[in-house]
Amino acid sequence: DHIPLYVTTRDGWPSDPVTLAIVVKNRAQLVRAMHKAGWYTAQPLTFRNGIRELFSIIFNTSYPDSPLSHLYLFDRPHDIGFEIPTNSAGSARTRHHVRFWRLQKPLLESRHASHYEFWREKLSHVLGIERQIWIGAATEETKAIDIQWRTGQLTHGGSHESDKERDFIIQTLRQSGVVKRMSTSSAGEPLRFRGQQFRTFYISDGSIKIVHLS
Repeated sequence: DHIPLYVTTRDGWPSDPVTLAIVVKNRAQLVRAMHKAGWYTAQPLTFRNGIRELFSIIFNTSYPDSPLSHLYLFDRPHDIGFEIPTNSAGSARTRHHVRFWRLQKPLLESRHASHYEFWREKLSHVLGIERQIWIGAATEETKAIDIQWRTGQLTHGGSHESDKERDFIIQTLRQSGVVKRMSTSSAGEPLRFRGQQFRTFYISDGSIKIVHLS
């Protein structure tokens, strides 16, 4: 099992580091804030959307709200994802992207119940009545195609600087005027681990930026 400082693939392999927590009234506030900051809500990963994303990557056609693959935290896939294309065509080739999971108590028999308790303890000073905490894992996809070292499947190629991507998200939220205050929680020691791609080793200082939206 893994410590809850990174999310995993469906079969439990490490993927994007967890570096961000957003405190909001509800999901609608999170969506409004991200949209105001220039982010697109990623569409669900369906067969049809997956084909459209592949077409966008191959032919560099616009698809700014293309789907994100499923990654897992708290024993479930992300609840919502956001992205900003980083190419002039607005295609799915390269993009900033972040996945969010709402912090909520899992089933008692869940093997990730301890992960909820970890985050509840770390973020106890911001838990309050009628507030929700959304845990984020973000990376920038800088290459249209890379290869998963475990399976040989094609995937996006990502930057190893996950903290830089987290800071970019916070910057966009600040610039749009939706940040009320921010703090930092030291969730653990600095970490470095291999991601899904051959050439990607994620690096993080181990801290969690906690952003309260106004």
